[in-house]
Amino acid sequence: MFPYLNRVVAIMIKNKNPMVGSVLDKAIKHNRDALEQLKQQLDEYTDILYRERTIMFNDKDDDELIKEYKEQCHREAEYWAKQGLYYKEDDGMLSYHYSTDKG
Repeated sequence: MFPYLNRVVAIMIKNKNPMVGSVLDKAIKHNRDALEQLKQQLDEYTDILYRERTIMFNDKDDDELIKEYKEQCHREAEYWAKQGLYYKEDDGMLSYHYSTDKG
């Protein structure tokens, strides 16, 4: 993410730069792509947690137990995914820091 894009866009608008639309389109595409990647990573992590933990259960036919457990795994994955989100109040920038390190 370009950390000061809002300032660049404001200057472009002020100067009536014809490329401002293209800059905004590319920023929107980048943000959509980043969001999609985050969603995919969250889904993958949820599936990993689900597979790891279902091994502990002998009765895998209990649909309610599986549903409840899968929801729990998703909540946990969502919690850890949010740990990488950072908001800088001074410039209103939201960023995501991903690391494969645990702990």
